[in-house]
Amino acid sequence: MASAFPDDLQLDQATVPVTGGIADVSLEGAAFDNLQTIQLMQYQLAQSLDGVRNVDGVDLSLNGVPVSAPELTDPPERTLRIDPRPVVSVGESFGYLSASGDTFTPLEGVSDQVVALAPSAAAVGPGATSAAVLAADGVLLVAQGEETVLLDPRGGLITPALDVDGIVWSVPRDSPDQLAWFGADGDGAQIAVPWNADAIVSLQLSRDGTRMLALLADGARTRTVVASVQRDEQGRPLELGPVALELSGSVGTPLDAAWLDSTTVGTLTAPATGETRLSVQRLGAPAESRDGPVEGIQLDGANSLRDLRVLAANGDLVTGAGVAWQVQARDVRFIATQQTG
Repeated sequence: MASAFPDDLQLDQATVPVTGGIADVSLEGAAFDNLQTIQLMQYQLAQSLDGVRNVDGVDLSLNGVPVSAPELTDPPERTLRIDPRPVVSVGESFGYLSASGDTFTPLEGVSDQVVALAPSAAAVGPGATSAAVLAADGVLLVAQGEETVLLDPRGGLITPALDVDGIVWSVPRDSPDQLAWFGADGDGAQIAVPWNADAIVSLQLSRDGTRMLALLADGARTRTVVASVQRDEQGRPLELGPVALELSGSVGTPLDAAWLDSTTVGTLTAPATGETRLSVQRLGAPAESRDGPVEGIQLDGANSLRDLRVLAANGDLVTGAGVAWQVQARDVRFIATQQTG
């Protein structure tokens, strides 16, 4: 990952003090007056501290002298990364799975509450401080330091989505037009969708929260669509775009869909041959397909295409590195989608 900071700059103190919501970042090193470099440094600091509790802004100084520049009019594209470890449910454990597949790290203040609900599926929110959980009662929200809240008690729900703004999205599988969103306070509303279909199999939000991915069953067809999400200043949804982008068609029964990184989607289907098929498509580019693992049922993305993971019906969690699928862990019940933050 590239840095906007010149190599000879360093913090002149071990910690960054925060006063009145403003982080004071003091650097020392060779002086310079390149306006664009200063702008990029300010932008990188603002992005790095975005979402940090009690930090609303950044003041930058170099060798004791305040440094400032106008905001970038054309900021660089933000790379929205997540923890590279998958979040999984195995037995009585829910948390991050190590690369070796034999160590769990629980989500502090979240994992125990999730396990207590006997979940069948879940999605993890920004910073791993919350989770939207599908259980017998419906879709519930678990958050650090908060009581568990039942958001959607309807029957036949699919795995919920939890976006970067903390909004939970929920819809019944056989009623794809009955999409609803819920805030952390339990308030929410039904929202119109720009698609018609017989069923919805998977629903995911892009990591910047601006696009919704839906995997649909429409008669004998499998359809993958992406719609824009319009929000108010607080991040609460207003509407979906009236026209959905129809991605390349996938062959077979729809199984799952996921954002594999910030701009690439994947779909997992089961052709009539009984095998699975994985289709990968960067938005605006042609799709590429390959054979999926035997009995694959769930797809999960990370930070690059080589890090994608598939869960098989027998509980094997496999990765797609190399030509063949490699088993990372066994006896996994489900994978929980992560959000950046």
